[in-house]
Amino acid sequence: MRVQMRSNLSGLVVLAAVLSLAGSALNAQTVEYEVTILPPIPDSFATVVLGMNNHGDLVGYAQLPANPFFLRGWKWSQAGGMVLLPAPPGINALRYAARDINDAGVIVGDGGGDSGEAWRLENGVYTLLGTIPGDPLSTGVSINESGDVVGFSGNPSIGHANHAYRYKYGESMVILLFGKSTAINDSGQVSAYSAGAVGGNWQAARVSPTGDVMYLGVLPGRNDSFAYGINQFGQVVGTSRRNDSSTAFVYTDGVGMQALPEVSRWNGAGEINSMGTIIGNGRDPKQGYVWTSSTGARLLTDLIDPALRITVDTAVDLNEFGQIAARGFDIGNRVFVQLLLTPVAQFVPGDMNCDDVLNGGDIDPFFLALGDPAAYAAQFPNCDPMNGDINGDGRLDGGDIDPFFRCLGGNCP
Repeated sequence: MRVQMRSNLSGLVVLAAVLSLAGSALNAQTVEYEVTILPPIPDSFATVVLGMNNHGDLVGYAQLPANPFFLRGWKWSQAGGMVLLPAPPGINALRYAARDINDAGVIVGDGGGDSGEAWRLENGVYTLLGTIPGDPLSTGVSINESGDVVGFSGNPSIGHANHAYRYKYGESMVILLFGKSTAINDSGQVSAYSAGAVGGNWQAARVSPTGDVMYLGVLPGRNDSFAYGINQFGQVVGTSRRNDSSTAFVYTDGVGMQALPEVSRWNGAGEINSMGTIIGNGRDPKQGYVWTSSTGARLLTDLIDPALRITVDTAVDLNEFGQIAARGFDIGNRVFVQLLLTPVAQFVPGDMNCDDVLNGGDIDPFFLALGDPAAYAAQFPNCDPMNGDINGDGRLDGGDIDPFFRCLGGNCP
């Protein structure tokens, strides 16, 4: 998942104040997501989604009988449907998985995670990214809008010891740390985790564009931490564990590492977008959830139409528009399904920063849209300034100021 600037930092640090309220009811039957079920690849044992972009395009792999392919990468889009990717060159040719896609349509992947090299596919042309010297395989995990790739390079013969790397197009892999890179944002910051970083334990990290590594610590009472996602503001999410359980976390500069509410015995957060929305998963029992500061943690199964009889057991990826790539189970047909969950459009009058709520964080954006529409469009490219047309006359002007503040006080016209 790539992240784009949608809002300023205002309101993000309120995580500290709201996390104590985040354990909201996890059984509400509100339909908040439309469900698109991806078609399976014909003759495959499994079709698995791994990544998405801000257009809602999804990528993944299909597991096939060896005739001749074992794994094949695919791309799905609303307009083009499900398309198998051409085979990459070399040892990836019969076994390859697509793992991420940016908004320009550049796809990153590898030879199925345990063989071959990381690759980059742009306009039908593959570029093999190579490996770290001494490592026979590499895995491509995440790509940003500049086309930079992160992942890890390893050697199965010595227990998959891994080197986290960053790759810039046309250059060689650069080792970031001993461990794994998991995501890269458009500023070039990387989420990662390292083995033996502190006291011999795994620890979550954030790597700067210049390669400086900052270890993020662990939650109280936990031994390890692992970082899985990063947004445009450098907030990092992941999991912190001990032998019998784990807790999802979010790390914010100036606040530190904070626990997210637990939905199972084993919990982890996988992605965070620039609006502060987080997706994660529980295990034992297995279930995907979405978290926001205003709603807390809610199971995704409870936010889709129950008539579909689908359980959402894994939240895979999240984009800037709140769409979620997920995996689930169709109870009626007794098959596993790959899903695109799209938020049901909800108009909130006066919501000028597009966080789906009207509060004090909308005041500055409202006056920015009123006084400097170009600056507002640049800072909030995915927001409609007409959210501020409170009096409904088709214009955003001074006549909306008093109605805006009445709305803010809970008295919308």
